[in-house]
Amino acid sequence: MFDDPSGLLLLLSSAEYLAGGSAHSWDAGDFPGMEMRGGELIVEGEATRPCANMKDGSCVILGTVHDMIPTFEKTERKMLSEWKISADVYKGYVANRGKGTLMIRNSGAK
Repeated sequence: MFDDPSGLLLLLSSAEYLAGGSAHSWDAGDFPGMEMRGGELIVEGEATRPCANMKDGSCVILGTVHDMIPTFEKTERKMLSEWKISADVYKGYVANRGKGTLMIRNSGAK
């Protein structure tokens, strides 16, 4: 973990139990953003089963997601101008009435 003068927390792990602020991670592995209660998680690389039990907050995955938790609902596809990418937007974790937002870079497939 590294402190950045901008106030952004840079992580080499998966930001489990994030409750506020921002976290930035690379190749987050299995279950990044697990139990998120708020804040923003940005994953530059790969992730597997992101944001399990997410209650609130947002997660942007700019790399590849290898497997998804089935309790997210895909709501739309939109342009994320900050990263100049198209992303699929999911709401959830619907099994727990979560209100989080998960955005995953779109591969171009429909």
